[in-house]
Amino acid sequence: MTMTRMWSIAAGMVVACGLAGSPVMAAPIVYVSPTQQDATAGDPVFVDIEVAGLTEATGGFSFFVSFNSAYLQAVNYTVGAGLGAVTDFSGPVVPAGPFDLYVFSIEDPADLPALQGASFTLARLEFLAVANGLSPVTLSVVELSNADGSATLDLGGVRNGSVCVGGNCVVPEPGSMLLLAVGAVAAAYRARATARRRTTDGSRRP
Repeated sequence: MTMTRMWSIAAGMVVACGLAGSPVMAAPIVYVSPTQQDATAGDPVFVDIEVAGLTEATGGFSFFVSFNSAYLQAVNYTVGAGLGAVTDFSGPVVPAGPFDLYVFSIEDPADLPALQGASFTLARLEFLAVANGLSPVTLSVVELSNADGSATLDLGGVRNGSVCVGGNCVVPEPGSMLLLAVGAVAAAYRARATARRRTTDGSRRP
């Protein structure tokens, strides 16, 4: 991945953070829901990772999840029902993050459109709010496969989110958000590049 490509992805993340509403989408968008939420230290926090604007079924997904461990700790995740039965090659959930989700369906590809429709929940993430402050919830290196896992789908964008623990959170300036996004992309790409191979040859994968 070139630095130009890395900066382009990071800039796209920052622009996506500022988008509102549900515009007509020519390609699927993967997004954090809710985009913003409040929590109290000691409370569980649930974040859904959704896909919308599908015009064909997806057979799997992969992405990295980054957050500020000073305010949130990762606890667990569950895969949504839209893929049916799955094989899960996700890495371990690291409380201080980041961690990766890497899942593909073992259903007949012809059955996936009825399970998914145009939108569905890819996964639900569970965190624990540990201290007052603002934590981004950032997705990077996001990929969706087509139904049979033979190719990846073109994405229309990725929308990240945030959790404010304790209230009165200060939203970072766009320049700071860009630097955070670049760091998340770089860390995720290095982790993906050095990760062990998780599937045998011929396996369907996102």
